[in-house]
Parts: sequence; structure tokens; C-alpha cells
Amino acid sequence: MLSAIGAFLFIFCCRVIDVSMGTLRMLYTVRGRKYLAGALGAVEVGVFLVAISKVVNSANDPPRFLGYCLGFGAGVVLGITIENWLAPGNTAVSIISRESWSEISTALRDVGFGVTETIGRGKDGLVHIIHSTIRRRDFPYLMQVVKDTDANAFITTGEAHFVYRGYWHKIKRK
Repeated sequence: MLSAIGAFLFIFCCRVIDVSMGTLRMLYTVRGRKYLAGALGAVEVGVFLVAISKVVNSANDPPRFLGYCLGFGAGVVLGITIENWLAPGNTAVSIISRESWSEISTALRDVGFGVTETIGRGKDGLVHIIHSTIRRRDFPYLMQVVKDTDANAFITTGEAHFVYRGYWHKIKRK
């Protein structure tokens, strides 16, 4: 009984490690971090081979099979959690406001965000569009500043794969 629990835990942990590393590897690949992605991939495959060998050698052992399957699911969740915690990269943010655009721009500049303003035309007429490219980890703070200024602002984000120059300062959190 103890060996079945030990096998389950060993395989489960191996899968959590290799799948979470695989999730991070894919995300770093998309961001163009090829050397980091390659290093993660090498370790990921090594851990995977250890886990799969323990299952294939005993394919009719339900605890091993279950450890493999549950470890995969837990690894996906952990990988995404780690990626959100690390929050690497940059985000392009667009904020659309009909009336509070000036206040939003001022509030964002006051705390250190670079802001560019443009005018656009929406369904109901002219709108002001505020653009900012920020570090992903600063997005929750930017959202709070915008919400505190205009709770009705429309906000979209997109991955900023390549950023060259611009206005980058340390964000002053209140």
C-alpha cells in the first residue's frame, strides 16, 4: 500500500513539474525568449521521461495512472499561476473615455505611466483614446488608477511583443 502511494506521489509530482515547465516554456517561446525556452524544454523532457517510464512499466497500476493524469491537470494550473505571478513582458493598453480622458491621462502620468492621447469616433460620436505600453506586472495598478478616475472607461489590452524606446519610469504606487 505504501509503495502504491509513493508511486502515485512521485509520478504526480513529476507531472506537476514537467507540465508547469512546459506551460512556461510555451509562453516564453511566444515571447521570443528562445534560450530560456530551450533550457526549460530540456529539463521538462527529462522529468517527463522519468514520469512516463514509471507509468509505462506498470500500465495496469491505477495509482500510477491516476498520478500521471492528475499531475498533468495540476501542472497546467500551477504553470499558469507561476506565469501570472512572474508577469513577464509588456502590455499595450488602450483606454477609451468619452468625458474623463484628461483626468485619466493626468492621473496615469502622475504615477509614472507614459501616455499618448488620440481622438477616435465611436458609435455615438467622438471619443478620446489613451494608449500606454506598460510592464504586465503594473497592469493591476493601472486598472485601479483608471477605475478610480472613470469607472465607465473601456479598456483593452494586447501583448506588446517588441518595445523600442518610449517613456519608461518607475511607477509610483500610492
